[in-house]
Amino acid sequence: MMPSPQILKNISLIASDIDDTLTVQGKFHLPVLESIQRLSTIGVHVLLATGRPSGWAMALAQYIPGLCGVIAENGGTFCGPDFCRIVSPHSVPSRERLEKAVAKIQCELPEIKIAPDSFSRLTDIAIRKTNRSPKDMALISDVAFSFGLSVIESSIQIHLHGLGISKGQTLTVVASEKEIKDPNQILTIGDSSNDETMFDPEVSKVTCAVSNISPYLERMRYKPKYIIEREGGYGAAELFQTLISAKSL
Repeated sequence: MMPSPQILKNISLIASDIDDTLTVQGKFHLPVLESIQRLSTIGVHVLLATGRPSGWAMALAQYIPGLCGVIAENGGTFCGPDFCRIVSPHSVPSRERLEKAVAKIQCELPEIKIAPDSFSRLTDIAIRKTNRSPKDMALISDVAFSFGLSVIESSIQIHLHGLGISKGQTLTVVASEKEIKDPNQILTIGDSSNDETMFDPEVSKVTCAVSNISPYLERMRYKPKYIIEREGGYGAAELFQTLISAKSL
């Protein structure tokens, strides 16, 4: 289901997840990149909101035309081509504490591996996601909690980070800085559990997901209002093109 043109016409800011939302087989879908550039020329701010590290986020902000910034590490940082800001410094755990938590998890699940992109992270640590059972996820969460950390699962990684850090919280901060305070003007789109805080109606009233979000829905408190019929980058490209058309009406 797609938001109506009347709803889309009011959008001033888009915040989108990346992996399995804007991608197809792990790569950016070209029509998505073309739409981001087009949206920026008609007055729509486009943010990426990802669990990927800050180092990646600065590169994305530099090289993708039309972006106004990247929320990285599931809300831990906000990055542009020449800056990277830790949004809530008091909530960021030390690297030592993060690594000790992972080491404790590895004592129980020795096959667990730290994600190779963790070297460029400022606020969290990521472990590679394989087909983890609910029992494994419960163990990971229990260990993280014992270290004063929380766990968030994306479609590609499992993240350990400080309490109170989220994509939705940082999106609200960034939108306010751009003087966009009405949730009806903010469109969010994602595909998994780590996007849930962007679906909070206090953050956005136009919450969308691509169809591959289905396996995560039953575990989510905040669910997207609109689920696009197509998967990943195909669905996102369709949504963005519909928004561009709505703006021209």
